[in-house]
Amino acid sequence: MRQKWIEEFIAATTLSMYACCSCSNCRQSSTLLLAPTQIADITAKTVSSCRPDLANLKSALVVSNARMKAELAGIEDHILALLSAASGNILEDEELINTLAQSKVSCKPKQHSLCCWQSYRA
Repeated sequence: MRQKWIEEFIAATTLSMYACCSCSNCRQSSTLLLAPTQIADITAKTVSSCRPDLANLKSALVVSNARMKAELAGIEDHILALLSAASGNILEDEELINTLAQSKVSCKPKQHSLCCWQSYRA
């Protein structure tokens, strides 16, 4: 089973190319192994040189996603701080209840965007 997985991995990450020797009739096959990260790097360089508009869009999306992740982390930290500072019944803490209600509304679109981005990248 493991051997089959290794063969599939090698097949998926192997690019075949032909090296030309001094003879015009000869095509010697050689194999170039590239890791998935190397393929991603080559693809990114190709896209940035051929389609700079797409490269700029991707950069803007990465920055936007980083900002959304930071905002979600900030909201989560604020909620955790309110929970740790709460005394007595947390259901009677109006600030906590209001913060949870606001975070539910403001976090939903951010989580959806991040989920879509991560499923696209996978």
